[in-house]
Amino acid sequence: MNATSNLAYRDSSVVVATAERSLRHVAELLARHRIGCVVIVENEDKVCGIVSEHDVMRAVGKAGHEALSRPISDFMTTAVVTANKADTNQRLLAEMATHQFRHMLVVEKGKLVGIVSIGDLVRKYLEDAEADSGALRDHIRSA
Repeated sequence: MNATSNLAYRDSSVVVATAERSLRHVAELLARHRIGCVVIVENEDKVCGIVSEHDVMRAVGKAGHEALSRPISDFMTTAVVTANKADTNQRLLAEMATHQFRHMLVVEKGKLVGIVSIGDLVRKYLEDAEADSGALRDHIRSA
């Protein structure tokens, strides 16, 4: 399984904002859409950063409620690790574990095409494990 097949399981829309928007705006997007991160873009679809719910909590914890009025560029992660459509789930999981994040952006030709979460990968792993278990049970029954 690869990034492309994971994208097929989820809504292909990704919530985005621009770097000059406030941290409050991003927090409102996270709450409204019940998501864990917002992708920061420029020129409509060129990724320039990402902001997770953890980033929002750290910013408020560090700077207090005043952080909410500051631009998201003050808090976003700019060294974004991305995947391409052909990357395997194993690579996605390895990158997420190595860098300790929960969302991997999928980019093709420099443009954002989707996002895969650790939850997507775990869900697929459990589905595959259940299918393997069922196949093994069927094989034992038929033997």
